[in-house]
Amino acid sequence: SPFALSATLTRPNGNGPFAAAVLVHGSGPNDRNGSIGANKPLKDLAEGLSSRGIIVIRYDKRTFQHGHQLKNNLSIDDEVIDDAVSAVKHLKDRSDVDPQRIFIIGHSLGALLAPEIAHKSAPVAGAVLLAPPGRAPWDVIVAQMKYLEAPADKLALAEAAADQLRTGQYGPDALLGVPASYWKDWASHDGVTMAKLLKRPLLIMRGDRDYQVTDDDIANWRSGLQSVSNV
Repeated sequence: SPFALSATLTRPNGNGPFAAAVLVHGSGPNDRNGSIGANKPLKDLAEGLSSRGIIVIRYDKRTFQHGHQLKNNLSIDDEVIDDAVSAVKHLKDRSDVDPQRIFIIGHSLGALLAPEIAHKSAPVAGAVLLAPPGRAPWDVIVAQMKYLEAPADKLALAEAAADQLRTGQYGPDALLGVPASYWKDWASHDGVTMAKLLKRPLLIMRGDRDYQVTDDDIANWRSGLQSVSNV
């Protein structure tokens, strides 16, 4: 691959074979630890899981490691899905991994895409969705800006852009500096439909104080999957 990625694999003591997981980041150019200031949530999660008998691979995102080489027409496949599928393949090739017990663990955008990643990596054992968005990305952004009391002029611009994206009339200009083609690509990935196709166990979680992914998002997942018995 022209976009080889640096990664860290944590593993329990012993020979295995062990259950394993791939950690998939949220949106933006994230490093393998999901670093936000001094916080490194993906590192904490990986080390916690490995201390409990699970091999975990986490990796620098393509937009983090190779951002200077990437063009502005980046797709969701380029940004997230292809590299996560490659990480699953790496786990399946390891002798210390039980190929029947590999899970995808995604956060935010990675959670929305986790069922699709799992489907494209089949067979996998299941997926964990940490704070998966359940609304169109432009609706999530406007809601976040309102919660954070963004300046009225910036909010008005974002709301106008969201209206245009919603009706398919948006030009090539950017919302938050990101081209319309990217937002449309994001919105085309239907996590609920992919979860139904996956037919594997899912765990969906969010924090009560999370203002980015709210009860409205989880309600959409719950209603969309109410006829499914594996969630």
